[in-house]
Parts: sequence; structure tokens; C-alpha cells
Amino acid sequence: MFFFNGQADDVGSRNRTVTKPSRPSCTAMSLTVLPCFFICKDWKITMNKTEIFEQLKALSAAHAAEQPLPSIWTHEIGKPLIGQIKGFSNFQHSRYGLQDTVIVELESGEWVSAILTDYLVEGMQRQNAKINDFVLIELLGKDLSRSGNAFNKFSLQVVKI
Repeated sequence: MFFFNGQADDVGSRNRTVTKPSRPSCTAMSLTVLPCFFICKDWKITMNKTEIFEQLKALSAAHAAEQPLPSIWTHEIGKPLIGQIKGFSNFQHSRYGLQDTVIVELESGEWVSAILTDYLVEGMQRQNAKINDFVLIELLGKDLSRSGNAFNKFSLQVVKI
């Protein structure tokens, strides 16, 4: 089933009833296995139990076939992160709070997640880093701030495609 402007277009032999929400509070995700899947409690899609299980099994299979979670890149002097940006994310760290990350595909095809410092976040914004651009992140060593605090000094280069 495909949805267009809140209307159902059943491309199969089964009919489903779709009720459009009263307010635009839904998020649509396009999936490779399912043509379109809506996450919203306001949308009411009536299907029989077998159809619901079939769709959930297909969704589960799609998730299982996806790229596994990327490993975490650990910054070391002389071991730069070089690759193609595949996404941006963040997570809540128990000690440091909200941490921004970039997901990068290495030349080998492996995906890694790099935690971004404030300097790297600002640099990504200044260089307008987007998905599919290439990036070089390199740890140059430790440095001291004007207030005397030690910090990791990085070099960042974004190559736009």
C-alpha cells in the first residue's frame, strides 16, 4: 500500500481503510521492504492479524539485513579517520551529556562512529559537511587552552562532492 497526501492507494488485492489524522504529527519512513510505513498513533490502518504479522516480519528482516552498528573510532596520533560521511547522530553520555557523532564509511567498507568535540562540530558546520562528503579527522596531540586546561587538538578537512 502506498500513501499520497493521506490517501491510501492499495496496489495489492487487499483493501485497507486509512483515516487521515486531524493534525500533521506523523513521521513517514521509506523502507526498502515496505513501500511506506507510518509511525503515528493518529493514523488508523485496519488490517487483519495475519497482514500485521507479515508486515512486522518483513520490517524485522529489513532491520536484520541493514548495516550492523558501527564500531567506535578511537582517536590516536598518526591514525586519522578518513572516509565518506554516512550520517550524523548523537547519544546521551552518563558523564559528558549529549555527544554528537558522525558515521563514516572507511575505504575498507567498514562503518565507524566518531564522537565529535565542540571544535569538530563547529568545523563540520563551517565546512557545511553533508552526507556523502568525504572527511579527514586527525588527532594532532594535546594542547593547553588559555585558561590552562588540556584538550585534544584535532585537524578537520571536509571534501564536498
